[in-house]
Amino acid sequence: MAWLIYDLGLRKAEGTDSERYYLTKVDEVLTEFQPALLAITTPSPGTIDHFIKILQEKLDDQLEAPPVRDWLALVSKNTCPETDEPQSYC
Repeated sequence: MAWLIYDLGLRKAEGTDSERYYLTKVDEVLTEFQPALLAITTPSPGTIDHFIKILQEKLDDQLEAPPVRDWLALVSKNTCPETDEPQSYC
């Protein structure tokens, strides 16, 4: 398997004053197919404690935010969600 490694560089475009991004080949790495495929497709999961911590943070964020249905109800009345004033004052 061949890995072609490119870099994205900003250079002045030929014949103009503007700059453009160009791909430049940096390296070429040859590997055996089976070990490379195994490395790409084998997951490396973290600890269950880290996973639970992230889920808890996301849940806490959801509980701190106002419910979406209340915001949608205010919008459907043509009022600002924050102030309950007419939308023209938002």
